[in-house]
Amino acid sequence: MDIHYYPVVDCDPKGTEKIALCMCNDEKTVSDNHAMWLEEVIPYYFRLKVSNVNTPRVDGRYKIRCPFCNKHLRPVTKRASDTRLELYVCSSCADTKKGGRHHA
Repeated sequence: MDIHYYPVVDCDPKGTEKIALCMCNDEKTVSDNHAMWLEEVIPYYFRLKVSNVNTPRVDGRYKIRCPFCNKHLRPVTKRASDTRLELYVCSSCADTKKGGRHHA
């Protein structure tokens, strides 16, 4: 099973609205070039990760958009560690019975 990584960037001046960029299969490449990214191990479930605990704006909840449908992801767990933050799900994509999307 492939793990997908998505760099995350700010969409607003406050840094609370985030959007995921294009997918990468190499976490080192993403972490070397971005302070924050999503890790997708299970389809439509994304762990927010940071490379440095001192990354600005690490504290607090974010509004993160799904890399597939652009709707907001929903947090489903609290932070796991200082670098492995909340787990998010895209309810729209995960609910394929109601027209959610599949991706490869």
